[in-house]
This record gives sequence, C-alpha cells and structure tokens, in this order.
Amino acid sequence: MIQRIQSIYLLIAGLIPAIFPLTGTTRIEVLILCAILALLPLVGLFLYKTRRTQMVLCRVCLAAALALYVLHFYPAAEGGSYWKLLAPAVYQLLIYLAFRAIRRDENLVRAADRIR
Repeated sequence: MIQRIQSIYLLIAGLIPAIFPLTGTTRIEVLILCAILALLPLVGLFLYKTRRTQMVLCRVCLAAALALYVLHFYPAAEGGSYWKLLAPAVYQLLIYLAFRAIRRDENLVRAADRIR
C-alpha cells in the first residue's frame, strides 16, 4: 500500500542500510545487522493490514539501528569522519516518522470503531 506516507518512509529506510557496508567494514556482525536493518522495514511495508505488527517492527528497527550505531558507527566517527553518523541518524528518523504515522492510523481506526 504505497499510497500511505509510512510506506514511503519504510521504503526509503529499507534502502538506506545498503550504503552502510560501503563504509569499509569487514566485521561479519555489522554486515548481518545491516542486512537485518534493510529487510525489516521492507517486510513491514507489506504488512500494511496489521498495523500493530508494523509498529513492533518499527521498534525492533530502532533498537537494531541503535545497536549498529554503538557497534560500528560511533567508534568510526572518533577518527573525524562524521558523515558516517548521518546515515544511521536518517534511518532512525525515517523509522520514527513511519512509527508515528502508523500509530496515527491506528488511533483513527479505533476512533471510527467507537463511533459504530
């Protein structure tokens, strides 16, 4: 359901982790975490009928992105390359915006159910 704004956020967020391995890492745990971070938003994109599951996936994505940031990008930025901090921050921002939009839709559906 691409017509919703959270679908756009999740699609862009799913594409961003593809540039994470280009930062020059060879650590296998970082590469696996990047693959997970790329797949989770894309899976959530196709679960548009179950908003609660989408919200849980957004929370998992935020936690995994924080783990990746602590594991790889924060130590790499100590060398002076601050552009490496931008991609995970944009990823987290997009996931948070998608979470807010999904929650807004869920509240709208609940309000409509109360009226019935």
